[in-house]
Amino acid sequence: MKASIDYSGDSSTFGGDCMDKRINELELHYMHLEKTIQELNEIVSRQELVIELLRREINAMKEQSMQMAPSEVRDADHEKPPHY
Repeated sequence: MKASIDYSGDSSTFGGDCMDKRINELELHYMHLEKTIQELNEIVSRQELVIELLRREINAMKEQSMQMAPSEVRDADHEKPPHY
């Protein structure tokens, strides 16, 4: 004859204290992960701003170098082939 186990009792029945401890540990771990995700999101957002600023600076430097010495920087799309 099989013994039936009643899982609906108070938390001290059938290792309930162990289950409560495990749930608390999982909740703490979840909160830590949430905090870490938020911190990483903030870092990525700041990096995105820095990358955009650097792109603008590079484009400005490219334009500046084209104005200073346009003959040294050749554009292959507008250059005539050598047989002309």
